[in-house]
Amino acid sequence: MILAAGAAGYVLGAKAGRNRYDQIAEQARKLRSNPTVQQKVSEARHVAKDAATSAASTAADKVRRHDGGADQTTSTTSSTQVPGTPTNGFGRGDEGV
Repeated sequence: MILAAGAAGYVLGAKAGRNRYDQIAEQARKLRSNPTVQQKVSEARHVAKDAATSAASTAADKVRRHDGGADQTTSTTSSTQVPGTPTNGFGRGDEGV
């Protein structure tokens, strides 16, 4: 079934040939050169740029709040302790004194 549909599409496409391709390409060129379309594309670019700037600013603010405002150049150490591992050169803390 899929092969038959593919074959039919190929045959119909081949029959349409170069003339139909040229017609479609010309319509696309006219559409791109339309002043209204160009204006809408320009507006869309500005909206996308503003949205990207806003998203980047929001993300940076959230990172700063999460890090407590720490400078990103400072290094942080993990305070996670794996059970059964020595702490600061000492034993696990469950040894008798």
